[in-house]
Amino acid sequence: MMMLARVVFPVVTLMLMSPVPNVAEEIVEAAAQRPLESFADVWTHASPTSAIVYWQSGNDARRVETAGQGYVEYGPTAGYGRRTDSFSLPPVCEVVPEKVRVFRKPSWSQFHRLVGLIPGAPCHYRMVHVAPDGTVTRGKDQVLTPDVVPQAIALPGKLAGPPYVLNRANATYVLTADIAAAGTAFEIAADDITLELDGHTVVFGRADGDNFHGIRASGRTGLRLLGGAIEEGSGRGRRRFPVFMQGCRNVEITGISATYHGKDGQGILFSWQGEGSNVHHNVVDDRGTESTSRHQQIAAIHFSPAAGSSNARVHHNVVLRARQTGIQFGASEAAAREGKVQAENIEVANNMVYLGSCMTNSMGVSASGAIKNFVLRNNRIYGRGEMPECIFVGTGASYGRVVGNYTYARSTGKVSQEYGSTSSLSSALRMCWGPHHLDVRGNTFVTSSGVTDGFHGNARCIWAACSDPRQPQWKISGDITVEDNEIVAMLDKTGGAYARAITVCGHHQSSSHGLVFRNNRVTTNADCVVLSESYGCGSSNVQFIGNTFVKAGKGNAFTWLRCGYWDKPTTGSCFFDSRFGGGASVEDVTFAGTARRSFGVGWTLCLKTEPGAVVVITDVDDKQVFQGSADAKGRCRAALLQYVHTPEGKTILTPHKVTVSHGGKSKQRSVTVEEFREIEIHL
Repeated sequence: MMMLARVVFPVVTLMLMSPVPNVAEEIVEAAAQRPLESFADVWTHASPTSAIVYWQSGNDARRVETAGQGYVEYGPTAGYGRRTDSFSLPPVCEVVPEKVRVFRKPSWSQFHRLVGLIPGAPCHYRMVHVAPDGTVTRGKDQVLTPDVVPQAIALPGKLAGPPYVLNRANATYVLTADIAAAGTAFEIAADDITLELDGHTVVFGRADGDNFHGIRASGRTGLRLLGGAIEEGSGRGRRRFPVFMQGCRNVEITGISATYHGKDGQGILFSWQGEGSNVHHNVVDDRGTESTSRHQQIAAIHFSPAAGSSNARVHHNVVLRARQTGIQFGASEAAAREGKVQAENIEVANNMVYLGSCMTNSMGVSASGAIKNFVLRNNRIYGRGEMPECIFVGTGASYGRVVGNYTYARSTGKVSQEYGSTSSLSSALRMCWGPHHLDVRGNTFVTSSGVTDGFHGNARCIWAACSDPRQPQWKISGDITVEDNEIVAMLDKTGGAYARAITVCGHHQSSSHGLVFRNNRVTTNADCVVLSESYGCGSSNVQFIGNTFVKAGKGNAFTWLRCGYWDKPTTGSCFFDSRFGGGASVEDVTFAGTARRSFGVGWTLCLKTEPGAVVVITDVDDKQVFQGSADAKGRCRAALLQYVHTPEGKTILTPHKVTVSHGGKSKQRSVTVEEFREIEIHL
């Protein structure tokens, strides 16, 4: 081992827990041992002559093996006699080029519409789950009763239209037949209105023209949109949405099947407001490919701008396809840079999203801008096409939790010409340019990459792009913990593409203060960790604690760490208590670029001594690297560097000298830190 002159390196003062088995792996194993709960999160909605039955095949988004197909048997007795169509794979949209179609993965969520019911007459029904191996699980017989709505206003009735203007406050309107409109179908012009579609189909936009909508409201509150299908017609035009809520608050949208295809189309759009709204148990299908500009971030379910959308919930929806983004909360980045908060207390949970990306920066679920206190929880997201990014957390989004999601992404082809037509990339989680105070925990992140027909589909599974502290308009990424996750990035045997499990890139001189990866299991046959690369260099001061790095397969493409890029420094990152499997090694290191490049490797020292004792630790050069006190049980833990690695070799920083003082007594001990250690020093 080469011995070099000491290099300058930051003092590490992290307090660490002793190594434990990888928690994400334990979660996966525990889930595999639990019996399949075929019918989880069951929800029903009864209309006058129709009903909706929804469930998920298991309550854990990460258990992809529970997906399958399903249907509902129903009728006036327990003999049933009728059944719904199977809900299984997302449909193939023939008008969409194959390379940007969605992955046809079996559905986790089941959405079934029962029709032809008799108002007030009980309806028996039974849920049926069909596993991928053909195993059929039938639920118990249950009964729902179609809802009779007293004093409901029948539509269309004698109301002129379309567009049908609903202007009676505190009223319930019930659709009694399918309708078709050349332009907009419904305009809601009063507060506290319920529109019950009762299983019928509303077609809007049969004529050419822009800004046609299925249901439109402006400046309203207390609306409820329930139980039917809304489809864009054959006319051509821009900005045609099945549901458009502009400046509306406290809106519930549920049981809607929304289909659209036009240029710049979106499915359910809340613009300027959305506070207190609840969007749940809907199916949205985007069958288009065109967008005037990818910067407008068109989405299947969209709160944009999200200013005023506090206390909103989006849950248990199915996005069968989105050309750019599945579910988005997008507030002002400029406001975030000024420290303002435009929306808070937002939840996106238990959604199933299929992304068929047709442009740069296509997100499955996204939160960015001046948003605070949000949770992205237990969603399952598949991304395919041009540049799918399953979960995106952007500039200014703060105090968020990304918990228990399953994501899979692969870049498979392009229809746009931005950045050329021969390559693109995918990511499972992207944190870009200044989100802060994030807890990313217990997720499964998966990407794959390779070359198909000359197209290079690259992958950055977790992609953290940090900010430049010299530029005050960018808030520094900080207090971000990525913990207990499964992170998988696999590269096909075909050459020319890359796969990176964890990528951290800065903005030239950027420092990634507060970015911690802890107790994750990282599996790849390519690059485990990349610090600095073409999107941004200067990645520094990232902490990796207790992670397991696994080499998959026997190929030669594997690298544990790539450090450095171009002429900007990449220094200060540390790896503590790392574990390796499948032939991976701490020696699998590649340095790139020409600037200062270094990283540290270290271990936790656990000390048992007298309670309250003062502990001081110095390294091999007598530089103090730790000072603390033992707790009430006499325990003290310190993270200590074994060595610093640069392109020139390693600088050894151990043995360390541990000094314990208490009650006027003191004792020293020399400790070589080359692995996790537990010692006792009693006075």
